[in-house]
Amino acid sequence: MNEDRALLPGEAEVRMVLLGRCGVGKSSSGNTILNKTKPFTLNPDSSVSQKCQKETETIGDLKVTVVDTPGMFDPEKTEDAFEEIKESVKICHPGPHVFLILLKVKDKITDELQQMVEIICRTFGKNTLSYAMILFTYGSRLQGGKTIEQHIQSDPTLRDLVIQCHWKYHVFDNQKEIPGQVPALLRKIKSMLLEKNNGSFYDSDMFKRAEIAFKEHEAKAQEQADLKPSAEVNKAKLAVLKTIILCGTAVGLVAGYFAGGGQVTTSIGAAVGGSLGALLGAATLYSVIHVKKYIEKRKAK
Repeated sequence: MNEDRALLPGEAEVRMVLLGRCGVGKSSSGNTILNKTKPFTLNPDSSVSQKCQKETETIGDLKVTVVDTPGMFDPEKTEDAFEEIKESVKICHPGPHVFLILLKVKDKITDELQQMVEIICRTFGKNTLSYAMILFTYGSRLQGGKTIEQHIQSDPTLRDLVIQCHWKYHVFDNQKEIPGQVPALLRKIKSMLLEKNNGSFYDSDMFKRAEIAFKEHEAKAQEQADLKPSAEVNKAKLAVLKTIILCGTAVGLVAGYFAGGGQVTTSIGAAVGGSLGALLGAATLYSVIHVKKYIEKRKAK
């Protein structure tokens, strides 16, 4: 019996979406998975794919569908790429069994990579990583006989990302013909589906909920951005108020000093002067505010 046969009970297809930065090897990985019989093509005017592409091939008795997506953080196409990536779920109808997040084995988990994972989760929902697996590319670049497990353990941030994906990862080398690397990936996907997700896949309802949550997040962020200037203005006004009152209090204390016959220890004179100074400062601020409002109204007319 072919080792790829009966990947899922009662289902003869597995659908996957490839996600990652530019140049990480998404298209070549798609070609490796599909045995290059229907290769993904690149835009002739670019080194990266600009649109989602779907290809399907039968491996053994299993139909395998792979959706390649535009590279994230392409400086010229960032916004367009994110919008296009959303289309991958529709193209992969009724929905992908797994999101393969591609990283080069030598990649450091930078702020940009962490941001990429956050964007993936915001785009497809907070449970995306339950349907995700890390696919390391350029596996031959592991040096000194180091295993992928040792590589993961050597980078705490990378280890945390793998943990978020429930320890689901695989290594590819698209530059060499390595027998068994594709069947091993399919077996891991089978294990993920049966043990973690009860055989389910990421469907359109999940995506709709993710879109609603994303729009709410954007609206809240915009609301906070709109409120920020007002908060800063109020903070500045408070600082001016404190300054005027303190100055008025200082003037009042001096007046109190003289009212007390020039004695620093005369508490009554100082207290009276300080209180009067504070009131004077507040009154000054009140006058300044109202004069400013009057001038603004005159300008408006």
